[in-house]
Amino acid sequence: MATPTTSQARTDCPGCGSHSIAVIVEIADMPVHVGSLWPTEQDARSCPRGDIVLCHCTRCQLIFNAAFDPKPLEYTHEYDNSLEASAVFRDFATSLAGDLIDRYDLRDKTIVEIGCGKGEFIGQLCKLGPNKGLGYDTTYDEKSPNPAPGRLEFVKAHYSGDQTGSKADLVISRHVFEHIPEPLSFLQTLRESLGQDSDTVVYFEVPEVLFILRDLSIWDIVYEHCNYFGHESLGDIFVRAGFEIIRLNDYFDDQFLAIEARPCRPGADVKAPRVSENLQVGARARSFATHFANTKDEWNRKLRELKDAGKKVAIWAAGAKTVSFVNFYGLGDEIDSIVDINPRKQGAFMPGSGHEILSPEALVANPPDTVILMNSKYRDEIAAQLESLGLAPELLSAGV
Repeated sequence: MATPTTSQARTDCPGCGSHSIAVIVEIADMPVHVGSLWPTEQDARSCPRGDIVLCHCTRCQLIFNAAFDPKPLEYTHEYDNSLEASAVFRDFATSLAGDLIDRYDLRDKTIVEIGCGKGEFIGQLCKLGPNKGLGYDTTYDEKSPNPAPGRLEFVKAHYSGDQTGSKADLVISRHVFEHIPEPLSFLQTLRESLGQDSDTVVYFEVPEVLFILRDLSIWDIVYEHCNYFGHESLGDIFVRAGFEIIRLNDYFDDQFLAIEARPCRPGADVKAPRVSENLQVGARARSFATHFANTKDEWNRKLRELKDAGKKVAIWAAGAKTVSFVNFYGLGDEIDSIVDINPRKQGAFMPGSGHEILSPEALVANPPDTVILMNSKYRDEIAAQLESLGLAPELLSAGV
């Protein structure tokens, strides 16, 4: 079993403490931020970088970056990784909010969100309930409009256990848990804050690691994500922290994994649910290094062929997957343009590569022959937007 060799690399699992870990792949010199908006090309090229030593815990099945160092990371209001500009994602979020409200009768209740971003999701829960909400996030911008005025308040700070207590009927955290270096300690703090007899429901949503391992979505490996959860590891860590699991489900074409849980009573004998063979991580983790190398080689060939043919190439969306994609390959003039529908990103520059982020309308003046899609979930939406601009490029999916 190979173990991490980097001098700073941890040799224990952050989920269960086991030392039974194996290295899967190593990726050097990646931008530490995928959502930072850099004001100049030089700033973007000079962004902080770090190494990824992706490891597999054979005990709890957590995948994690053993070389992760949180010190270079700083989340401010300049950070923006929101997907709310997409109608496809908004429809998913609206449906999810409605499901949670109906399932747990969240009407005139109190909701807390850990890592609320600009408050879009908790805002929907507050409006649809109607409910009262409190959102914690260091990236919250006070200039942003409040999506549920009078019902929703924000704290521009990290969540800490003494802030929530037992007052919340629902605690939610979406796409934050994978950023936390010591996830078990974090969950234990949350459990303690809820009190002994709490009926609070906890909803956490994370990227599904099987989407990376099984469907080879290797561009979802980013420095910010120090932990990668599947059904086994997410269930295990919640039980270790003192929760009983209500539901454990995949969403958004199996790209997201969500857990719904509540505090278990003291002394209760609660075990993580057994998962079916097709949801188990082990064998896929062991073979992932080969698949990873093959996928990288295949895209190296495709990019070289496009350049040799003189094709103009654009990438649609300037999110985490694109940051990984362009920096894995050190792409420069192989890519003519990167566009994003989020107005906040337009005019800023991509971490690492320094590409300027343009609006889709900018493609009209420099029509691409090929558009690379980083997530095929949005293919129809993107194709319709390109058609509305009078463009009909070849569409290549870099992600499932």
